[in-house]
Amino acid sequence: MSQPLTVFGKVVKGLFEASLIPETEHEASDYIINLSMHIFEIELQLADTPKWSTTGALMHGFHALSMSIVEAVIEGLACAEADNLKRGCAHLQRLVEEVLVKGGGADGKRPADWTTAILHQFAQGLSSLCYNQAWSRKTAGAAGISVLVNKLSLGKDWYIDHELVFVRALVFALKDMPADPPRNVDDVADVLLKIISMCNLPRSSSDVDTKKQNFLASLLIVELSSQIAAVRATTQKAFEILAEGTGGTVTELLLPVKERLLHPIYKKPLRALAFPMQIGHIDAITYAINLRPPLIEPTDELHRVVTEALGIADADDSALIGKSSPFQKTAASLTQLRIVCVKLLTAVMSIPDFFAAKQVATRMRILSAYFKLLYSRSSAVVDVCYASLKELLLQSGKLPKDLLQNALRPVLTNLSDYKRLDVNSLHGLARLLELLNNYFKVEIGQKLLDHYRQLADVNTVLESALNPSNENSSVKVMAGIINVFHLLPHPGAGCFMLDLLHLTIEVEKVLKKTTASPLTEPLAKYLNRYPMEATNFFVERMDKERHALTFRNVLQCKCSGELRQHVVDNLPNLLPRLINGIDDVVLHAYWMLEVLVEADVRFFVNSPDAYQCVVNRWVSPFRQERLAATGVAQSQQLREDIVAISLFMKYFQSGNVYDSDLLRIHTDPHHIDVLFHLARVFTMHLPYDFSYLVRFLTDQVARSSDVTMKRKVLDRFLDRLFWNDNVPDSHKCAILRYLVNPILLVSCARGQGVENLVDVSLIHSFHSKVWKPFLVDRNGETDLPDEGLRIELLHSTTLLIEHYHRYMGEMRKDTIKFGWVNIKVHDVTVKQVSHVLITRFLNAFESPSKIVNQILQALLLPYQPENRALVQKAQDNLFPALPRRLGNVEGTSPHPYWVRVVRRKLVEEIGNISQALNILEVIKRFHDMLFPYRDLLVTHVALAISKLFLMPSTTNFENRSLALDLVEVILQWEKKRVDFLRENSVTQDIQTVAGNAAYLYSVPTNLKEQIVNTLIRFAASAPDQLSRKQMVPRALRLLKELMGESLWCDITIKLNIFQKIYHTYPAPNHQTLPILSASADVLNVVISCKSDSWVLSTLSTHQKMVEKILQTPDFSLHAAQKVVVDRLFAVLPKNEEARRQDVQIFLNWAQTTILDGLKSPDNLPATMVLLQAWCRSFPDEVEQFLPLLATNALMRLVRDHIRPPQAPHLHGHLHLKVLISAIDLLSSRVNMLGEHRKHIFTVIVQLTERSPSSELCHYLLQLVRNWIFNTTVQYPTLKEKAGVIARMCVLEKREDKSLIQDYLTLILEIYQSPQFYRTELTVRLEPAFLVGCRFREHSIRNSFIEVFDRSVSRSLFPRLQYIVGVQNWEPLADTNWLRQATDLLLGAIDDDGQLFCRTAGSNSEFLETLASYRMGEVITSARRLLHADEATSHEVWIALFKVAWSCLSETEQSDITRLLTVLLAKEYHMKSVEWKPSMSKTLLSGALACDPLPNLPPQLIRYLGKTFSAFHTAIEYLENQSEDYQKDDAFRLTSLDSLTDLYAELNEVDYTLGSLQRRSR
Repeated sequence: MSQPLTVFGKVVKGLFEASLIPETEHEASDYIINLSMHIFEIELQLADTPKWSTTGALMHGFHALSMSIVEAVIEGLACAEADNLKRGCAHLQRLVEEVLVKGGGADGKRPADWTTAILHQFAQGLSSLCYNQAWSRKTAGAAGISVLVNKLSLGKDWYIDHELVFVRALVFALKDMPADPPRNVDDVADVLLKIISMCNLPRSSSDVDTKKQNFLASLLIVELSSQIAAVRATTQKAFEILAEGTGGTVTELLLPVKERLLHPIYKKPLRALAFPMQIGHIDAITYAINLRPPLIEPTDELHRVVTEALGIADADDSALIGKSSPFQKTAASLTQLRIVCVKLLTAVMSIPDFFAAKQVATRMRILSAYFKLLYSRSSAVVDVCYASLKELLLQSGKLPKDLLQNALRPVLTNLSDYKRLDVNSLHGLARLLELLNNYFKVEIGQKLLDHYRQLADVNTVLESALNPSNENSSVKVMAGIINVFHLLPHPGAGCFMLDLLHLTIEVEKVLKKTTASPLTEPLAKYLNRYPMEATNFFVERMDKERHALTFRNVLQCKCSGELRQHVVDNLPNLLPRLINGIDDVVLHAYWMLEVLVEADVRFFVNSPDAYQCVVNRWVSPFRQERLAATGVAQSQQLREDIVAISLFMKYFQSGNVYDSDLLRIHTDPHHIDVLFHLARVFTMHLPYDFSYLVRFLTDQVARSSDVTMKRKVLDRFLDRLFWNDNVPDSHKCAILRYLVNPILLVSCARGQGVENLVDVSLIHSFHSKVWKPFLVDRNGETDLPDEGLRIELLHSTTLLIEHYHRYMGEMRKDTIKFGWVNIKVHDVTVKQVSHVLITRFLNAFESPSKIVNQILQALLLPYQPENRALVQKAQDNLFPALPRRLGNVEGTSPHPYWVRVVRRKLVEEIGNISQALNILEVIKRFHDMLFPYRDLLVTHVALAISKLFLMPSTTNFENRSLALDLVEVILQWEKKRVDFLRENSVTQDIQTVAGNAAYLYSVPTNLKEQIVNTLIRFAASAPDQLSRKQMVPRALRLLKELMGESLWCDITIKLNIFQKIYHTYPAPNHQTLPILSASADVLNVVISCKSDSWVLSTLSTHQKMVEKILQTPDFSLHAAQKVVVDRLFAVLPKNEEARRQDVQIFLNWAQTTILDGLKSPDNLPATMVLLQAWCRSFPDEVEQFLPLLATNALMRLVRDHIRPPQAPHLHGHLHLKVLISAIDLLSSRVNMLGEHRKHIFTVIVQLTERSPSSELCHYLLQLVRNWIFNTTVQYPTLKEKAGVIARMCVLEKREDKSLIQDYLTLILEIYQSPQFYRTELTVRLEPAFLVGCRFREHSIRNSFIEVFDRSVSRSLFPRLQYIVGVQNWEPLADTNWLRQATDLLLGAIDDDGQLFCRTAGSNSEFLETLASYRMGEVITSARRLLHADEATSHEVWIALFKVAWSCLSETEQSDITRLLTVLLAKEYHMKSVEWKPSMSKTLLSGALACDPLPNLPPQLIRYLGKTFSAFHTAIEYLENQSEDYQKDDAFRLTSLDSLTDLYAELNEVDYTLGSLQRRSR
């Protein structure tokens, strides 16, 4: 295929692959369809009428582009990954459907000739994929054929024409599958069978094409003996389909061609073939014999094959495998070989005429082989032998006595000694017993029992337990022995039960197995035959745990169905004596019941007596006594209860079972009682975690959607249990806590519309059963002394009042009485829960103010910490209702009564702050309600804040947090006041303001100062780390907001607080440093919020504090003091005449400190803090500091920054900030530095190369950017800027790729800026620009290439001249710079040229789309893709240079040759000498492709060939030059000399001598 067609095919394949990507699927698929249909239409219109052969093959008339499309689509399908194969098949289907629609072949009609031509090509291409070596391509071919067969309707004739093509291809794909069969093998086989089925539908015998049928049969029959099982199975199914289509039998179909199957099989002995071939041949013979009628007649050849198969089946493994072959690799094949041999022998035994009287010996050998293989290690071989013997017994009825004796002799021999027993022989004996049960006597069981007794030695059992992987361990042998007993004659074998059970139980006791052991299942099989005896045995010994465990494990086995049924049937007799047993008998009985429930979920439904027995035990006094006891009795009862709980849970879950004759039993009272029994477990304080039971009750009851069941629970509790004296209060409490209250809570959460559980009748029940009886005093005490029960009843009542108070009516009086009575109880928790109920009542109903007042005062009293949640809940209920329930009930005070109560209680308790915490919490939580009355509370709240913060007896974390909350409350009050006044000051609505007198109140100044100074003292001197970490940031935020401009900015601040701290902690250490840092942060907030006049008035005080801090060696304190220093300098007068004495003193101190600090290396951070502030306030007076900063301080900072990590240096981030501040000061005053400018440039370059900080490098980049684009200053000069930025190119080697991206972005902006066009700056930055041209990030690289492209002429010769001769590519010598060169050369192509010519066609919309494409779109994409692959760029350069060369004139070619010679001789090409291919080789290959060849010097070509491993390119080039007789003789002779040298270098003696001979002529 020519190169254009190859390229076109790759393009179509790429489009098809794009259609497999979800993002481009629809667009690419539509484009392929339209393009394909357009090309099919155009080419087939130009062609002659296609001609077809009799087989449907195209003779001529199919054009190349159409062929390329078909091949590309098929290749794209073949390359699709497994996940995308289905999507690719869908696109193929769509394309073929479009072809059918255009060609009139839809709906199964005969398509047009050109459509048939295309379909034929698809069929041929997909079939050819099946012959590929890779399985993925075979799968793709089969999937494509499946589309043509299953998804499309191409007409029966078309399928018949291509049947053989498809069948051959798919059969080959199956035959050539990998050794490990893939998962999609069945898909290939299904397609094959579908094709055969479609093309061979049932028809009359007159319509059958006998010749074609025989040909297809001859093609497939040889696959009956294939080495691959899937091929054999598929072939057999195919013959069944063919036979069904002809209406005959498979034998009739295969009879004409059977020699093609039998001749290869009879030709060689089986033992001469490999195992897979033997398996295939034997399986084929078996299949032929099993056909009806048989395909093979009894012959000598068949007898020979049968004899060989018999020998294989009867031979040992070592005889078949040999010594050289590893057993592991051939074990599976050997097993399969024995299986097919046994099947063949079974098939032969069914032929009546095959074994005459003379063949009796062979028949006996076959039976003997069967018996021998019954002891095989392979279960598959044993199974097939068992099936064969069973079939033989059904045919013959009995076996010869001598044969049976010979078959049983190995078994009986092994039974003579227990040491000779193994698992395989015992399994074989079991199989024999299944087949020949009548041939064995029961006495064999006694022998086995004796062996079992000998194997059950304790030491032997323990040794076997330590090595469970041993196939013939004693435990596994014992399991094999037990497995025989259930096959012995029944009922005689029952005599061994007692001994067998005793031995087995002893062995399991040694093994310490609580779950099923290897002995359990065979024992279960035996006991299942004697259910009554087994049940009696275990029931009599139910007090022994080992016996009970064995019984439980046996009952759990699937094979013990009759035994379980017998137990179920006799439970009425068994359970009473078991449940009333002592010690662990009941527990063991529960184990038995648990197994029965697991086996049948309806067990308790069908056996109510069993459930009642468990209930009786649960409520029995004996159980209560054992639980109340200690020691072993309690432990035993706890184990019993855990199983009983499991039984109760299963019984309740059985209520979800539905049956045609069984109503749902959830509403059954006994079923409901299960829940109450389960709740009783919580009444005992047992050492066990019952959280799983809580989850069960919550999920199955409370969260259940069965409202009827939940209502039954509530009704039954109220009606039958609540006033039942036999039910203890603790039990009632548990029922309320885990059943009743969760039910009510979930119902309330879901809402009345979703779950109509509570109605008036339920409220009446609570009233009559709970509230009203509870109020009747008996001897001065209520009938419910249990506090827990009271609490739960109060919870229930609270829920009903909260959500269903509309149903209460007159009953509400008793509800509040119920709560009021419980307040009198001494238990504190009961009191608080009663408060919750009463407050909920007061919120819902009108009540006397006396009651409200009493409850309010009670809720303002101190409480125990554990009752906080209850108190706050009661407060949440009451306070929203206070304005309605307790207004101004007495006096004429403008404040409501409830507010005065709160204030009075606060005043009473403020002396002892710990007693006032509850009231302060109320103020915090209900501050919005108290806002209009804050004038009554602020004074006391401010006092409380001071006490909470500062009094040692109350300063814990919670109290400090409360103090901050109170400060925030006052802040919110003040904000609310200020916002209101600001809104009303706009409208000047005096009446509105006067009508809201509450908004006019402002906190007195003394209280403001008290609050703020207290907050400052706390934030500055918080003693513990927890407060500093969590509270101080919040305190600073509050302080900043309080001292804001609109609030308390004019208050007096006590600076002596900070002076005291600085005096108390003069030297920072690990203990005092946090306090000093916190005080510095507080001072920053204070000085930021205060006015300039205040700061100036306190300047001397601040100077002393700043001076003290800056003298400390801790740099973090210096950084924390920066805000204060900046603020002090900001308020200083700029005019010297206006400066007071204290201002001048401050400035003199600062100047001296800065100068001394710049000279000394000890305290640079403090010096920089002062210097920065000085520069901002007095920029004209900073020149005196710059020389010292540039020479001493900066160089020292840089040296410390880039020193090795192991050297001691300043704090990392603080040191970096100091360094950046120093550079920032100098960079903004470069014009003042004079000759010291070089220091700043040196520092920038040095830091760029060696700094470990990416942050610093980003800062330096931004600094240089500002220099570059700030053209208003004279310094730095353009040359200095270029020198600095050029050396910053080392950022490319940094791990942080954002640095080089920012650097290249800067370079790009420089080249894109018109002010730098063709300046010295762009010339010097050319190497950096080229770095951008090869950068990995495509968006940045494309931007550089666009700038590069615009700077070069678009004419071909100037551009090629620039690429080859003008541009210096040395900065890119370590990369493939020809990608950039090729990119530039592609830029010479005209972008506006049409990509497609306008043509006529039926799809006008698509044609318009094609006509709109421009050459530039393709070229631009190609230029982007050049950088993705070096091999592609190599090929593109050669092809492009060849085309460009052909477009040049002779003079231009001469000039390019001269420049190319210079370029090839550049020394920097040595950097690519190891590349494949190197730059020099690519350039030389491009020159070689030109016609005429550029006249490069032969010596240069020889040098390039030797140096850059371009021997073949150089030799071809020199050969062409030496044969060009238009050149002068000297040039040709020089070329021959160079050529001879290269031949000699390659040790090509013949070529060397030939060149010398030509040279001599």
